[in-house]
Amino acid sequence: MTNEQCDRLRKARIRLGFGQANEASAAFGWNKNTYKSHENGIRGLSQKAAERYGKAFSVSPWWLLTGENPPDWLDSPAQAGITELPVRRVPVLTTQQAFSLTEGQKLEQIKNITEYAVIGVDPMLGPDVFALKIEDEAMQPEYRPGEFIAVDPASPYKPGDFVAIALNSRKEAIVRQYRITGYDESGAEMISLHALNETHPDIAFTPGKTGEIIGKVVWYMRKY
Repeated sequence: MTNEQCDRLRKARIRLGFGQANEASAAFGWNKNTYKSHENGIRGLSQKAAERYGKAFSVSPWWLLTGENPPDWLDSPAQAGITELPVRRVPVLTTQQAFSLTEGQKLEQIKNITEYAVIGVDPMLGPDVFALKIEDEAMQPEYRPGEFIAVDPASPYKPGDFVAIALNSRKEAIVRQYRITGYDESGAEMISLHALNETHPDIAFTPGKTGEIIGKVVWYMRKY
């Protein structure tokens, strides 16, 4: 396996948010020794392996093999000196567990957490970041069922951002786009929770009455 192939495979892995090879292996169910031997060049990269890694990392297998058909993000100046990134392990909450965060329960108090997600470390994120699995089709094509997002309760949000909301009518958390649609007679903002999928209606939202904003979506993992 050439040094160029190793470098492309490593860049694709880091670009998806996996700071270490073992994290990618665990996420996709690969044998960690096999993947590491491909990334460090001990074993040659076959077409079958390139197709597997290309599908997982959302790059062309031919780019991994030959450098042809490079991804658009490769032109970013930040890619020139890309290095191993530190990672952060965050709990994956159910929609009901996420809802409980607006009822006075703190993240460290939530019990029966059985799953964790790995995201890149960002010093701007708060200490209570958690992951949430998308369970409906309301935010397609941006987010699809089975994919993971990370939510930061400490990150400020603005109109147009994607947020997690604790919806009182459902007693669970959902993800929608936060929008300001106008102002009422008193001058208060009229808020709409927008679904990207047109088959799902938008929700008129009044904080404290309809529910509460839990936090801003700050990361996601695409499912392939």
